[in-house]
Amino acid sequence: MGTGDEAGKEVKGLTCDKCGQPYSNGLKFCASCGNLLDDSNAPHFSVAGVNSQYSGTQTNYGGQISCNLSQQGYQYSSGFNTHVQAEPDIIAFLLSNQPTYLKKFNKMSAANKKASWNWCSFLFGGNWFAYRKMYGIAAVYIGISFLPALIPTLGTILNLALSICSGIFGNYFYKQHIDSELQVAKSMGQYNKAAYIAKKGGTSTVGLIIAIIASIVVNIIITSL
Repeated sequence: MGTGDEAGKEVKGLTCDKCGQPYSNGLKFCASCGNLLDDSNAPHFSVAGVNSQYSGTQTNYGGQISCNLSQQGYQYSSGFNTHVQAEPDIIAFLLSNQPTYLKKFNKMSAANKKASWNWCSFLFGGNWFAYRKMYGIAAVYIGISFLPALIPTLGTILNLALSICSGIFGNYFYKQHIDSELQVAKSMGQYNKAAYIAKKGGTSTVGLIIAIIASIVVNIIITSL
């Protein structure tokens, strides 16, 4: 079969990112909706646990997930009709639980709200902030969390209020932290930017351990007063 025949052959897995219609090799625009097509001949993230391909790496995703990773950005969609778009730098910064945080950030931006619920920041407070490398906020949280101990009558209520506030605004603080660090990285060269994001992003087990130790030390000091 000649090259011309191959160019017009429909390839399994090639679908329009916008309307989902399959298309043939060599087409630049979708015949259904006119969308500019990706002619890389490599299927984007597939659905329900099928292997996907991006930059030579295969990834397995289970459940109702449809993703598209490209140089332009990242799109994640779930069965809840929620779409999240972000630059690759944000994906690299998050490192873990990317779909969860991207979906939360998208909802906050769409609603123009700072409030969003985060169970980890509610239950673990300063430890979660430290784990996500928000060390300044973690230090403030730990310091504030022990102030109610000096007021025994209101201590429990104040600590609960602090946890609730942390749960409500944890995602907002994290989003602000990411935006701030990526703004710094934006002016760097590609190599330095990647190194900076790797250093500032992701999670820190060491930071978590230090936060736990700091909490214990502060607790000992408070109880000895």
